[in-house]
Order: sequence, then structure tokens, then C-alpha cells
Amino acid sequence: MKVRELLNEDVELTLRKEIIDWCFDRVQKGKLQFKMNVQSGVDTKPPHKVSCELVDFAKTAIFKNSLPVHFAQVDNYIASDCKYLTDLNQLRVDKVGSLNLIRAPLTSLNNCPSVKKIILSSCPITSLKGLNPDVEQLTLSFCKDLLLLDEYLPKLKTLYAPAAGLTSLKDIHKMIPNVESLQINSNDIKSNILGLLMLRNLKWVIYSTGDATIDSETPDFIRACSILEKYLKNKDILECQEELISNELKEYAKL
Repeated sequence: MKVRELLNEDVELTLRKEIIDWCFDRVQKGKLQFKMNVQSGVDTKPPHKVSCELVDFAKTAIFKNSLPVHFAQVDNYIASDCKYLTDLNQLRVDKVGSLNLIRAPLTSLNNCPSVKKIILSSCPITSLKGLNPDVEQLTLSFCKDLLLLDEYLPKLKTLYAPAAGLTSLKDIHKMIPNVESLQINSNDIKSNILGLLMLRNLKWVIYSTGDATIDSETPDFIRACSILEKYLKNKDILECQEELISNELKEYAKL
């Protein structure tokens, strides 16, 4: 679909006509890659969703606030290597199905739009504060400055956090109480793993890849998690604690 034709579509997308003309002109000249695909279903009553990928000049212009584009609802939003993206407000979107941010210089998640799935990779965030509570699936990889989970995410079901910079799982049962699956390999976690047994819906934990050349966690952490894994079904914290202590893993046995 041509960019101009979006003006006549019943989609939740706000673009001023002069901006569409601006985009269209540059697409025609080969100076701008700006891809927007309307995904129409059989039932046309619900608002159409827009799948948007911003690359090259478009993402630079948008994140430097020189292109006044606003999306009400986006199905899939991908923004990688956006060196000007320092605040999520710059995404100019109200609601997102899946948000993928790679190597963006974000240090905060304030102004996060409503989102179901979010991937943050190699972003220098120091806190999860501000992350929208609607998120159900969260990936944090190579976010080395994060240290701990410090935001209440009641709807989160899946957390992938390999090499996320985590050093503690303190209060994890309070922050993500309904999580079902968890990946925490390649983090320098030294204590507070018993909180995992307080996650009543937790079914499985990935704590090591099994490759010593990749994993950065200590052998004690792997040993402690292998013991804890046996108690995921019955959630017997005291029995698990006793086994950790008997295996000289007292640091991991703290409540």
C-alpha cells in the first residue's frame, strides 16, 4: 500500500497530510526508507493495526523530534541502533503489541506506552521504574547496568533476562508475582534465590546454558539453582533452605 493511501484508511494512525507528503516524496527519491503496512483482517470493525519499522533517515528524524509523527496503535514497533532515542516518549505511540528496542541509549523507562511484549537489548537502563504494568513478556539482555528488578509488573508471565546485569533477586516475588517462566543465566547473582519459590506460578527456570565459555555466573550459583529447581513443584522453602545450607551455600539460603 502506498503511503498516500493511508490517509483514506480507517486506521488508528495520526499523520498530518503534509508529513505523509514529506515521507512519500523522499520514498520516491530513494532517500527515506519508511515502511508501513496495514494488516487488514476479515472483520473490519476493530481498528486496523499498523506494523511499523523505522530505519535510516526516518528513525533519526523521528527521534530527533524533527518529524512530527504520532501512532495511536502499532502492532509491531522495531527500533534498533537509534542513537537519538533517550526517552520512550519519543516513540510517539500510545499502544504497542510488541516493542523491540536494540542498542538505544535509554537509561530510564519513564513514559513507556501500553505494551504487551517488550525486548530491551544492550540498553543502559538502570531501573525498570516506569515500565507499563500491562507488559506480559519482557526480555532484558545485555542491559549491564540494571542490577535488580525494581518495578511491580502484575501481568508479567515470561521474563528472559540473560546477561541482564542482575546481581540480586531480592523481592522478586513482590515485583513479578505471577511470572511462569524465567531465564536468568549469565548474571552475577549472589543471594536471595529462595524468593523464586514464593512465585506460585513459576514452572521453570533457565539458570545456565551449560557452556562455560558463555556463562558468566559462578559455579556456586549454578549449584544453588540446581538444588532449588527440585523444589519448583512443591515450593518447600524451608526444605530447600536446609539443603542449600548443608551444601555450604549459605549465601543463597537467605530469606
